[in-house]
Amino acid sequence: MSRPQSRFWTLVRIALGVFLVWMLWRTGLVAPERVLAAFSHHLGWVALALLSHAVVFAILGLRWSLIARTAGFPVSFSLGGKLAFVSHFFSTVLPGNGAGDLVKAWIASRQDLTKSAESTRLRNADGSFTEVVGRQSAPVRMSLSQALGTMVPDRLAGMTGLLLAWFLCLSISLAARPDRLPLLAPFLAASLIGAAALLGALFFLPAVSRWLSDWSTRSRFALLLKPLREGLATLEGCGASRASLAKAVALSLLAQVFFFGAAYACAQALERSISYLTLGAAMPLVAFSNSIPVSPGGLGVGEGVAAAALRALGNPVEAGAEVMFLLRLVLWGLAMTGFVFWLSLRGRGQLQERS
Repeated sequence: MSRPQSRFWTLVRIALGVFLVWMLWRTGLVAPERVLAAFSHHLGWVALALLSHAVVFAILGLRWSLIARTAGFPVSFSLGGKLAFVSHFFSTVLPGNGAGDLVKAWIASRQDLTKSAESTRLRNADGSFTEVVGRQSAPVRMSLSQALGTMVPDRLAGMTGLLLAWFLCLSISLAARPDRLPLLAPFLAASLIGAAALLGALFFLPAVSRWLSDWSTRSRFALLLKPLREGLATLEGCGASRASLAKAVALSLLAQVFFFGAAYACAQALERSISYLTLGAAMPLVAFSNSIPVSPGGLGVGEGVAAAALRALGNPVEAGAEVMFLLRLVLWGLAMTGFVFWLSLRGRGQLQERS
């Protein structure tokens, strides 16, 4: 697809998102006066939603830096956190979450990564200690294919954490309301099967990476597939430590706790009596729908899915749409932080290349 065509379809998706939001307003699912009242009367709850989702991005940054370090790339928590916000910015302004990951990988491949200097404590004759700092290692860079290789287990761990959190919320909800079995059973089964499949993919990640790497080496297009082998080697390195992958999944579960908390804070700001557990049973569906590359960040799509999901769980049909729309405004605010980080990292990468 040529660049003019790509821009055209991007504009079409933006227009579609705006149209969907307009339809939500026209049908009464999103009332602007109620959303504005949340800012004027319950600013504390809105601020809590903002803080909770900022913590989510900080956890995502820590998760990716942990995975990248497992593969041998000394990615700092600071860089990982900044790139999590940058990825969110591009996932917000462009359709689908893949755009954010691609930009994140591109920026990561342009950063000099330096291991911190190791220090040694020497005992003096008087019993005191002197800390001697060793030489700092030379900076390294990951290629674009290597950066993308770190994104795969990161994304798998994130999806696993989301499905596990969804399964837990659905199970508790079903235990409290057994009459909801016909409604929740299909989603309960899907979340359990999906989580088990993703855990299996993480477990066999090194073996699958080696097999694909061997296949690309034997292929008649072996020279052209060299970038693919770089990514697969990184993928194998990321999956070599099962302990690191387990930590990544645990961090993903923790991120969902704060994600559901942000949605709960938005519900409180709108004076909607929706429990944390109910939001935990509904918001994963919204997260999946927001990933569909129909409109930027799932604009309009997520609101419609939230309205349907929370309506099925016994809430007013407009409650879900308003909660998601307020949460989207919070996410847009955080996206501006990602834009600032993008400008700073883009400038630093250019300076490093010139030097």
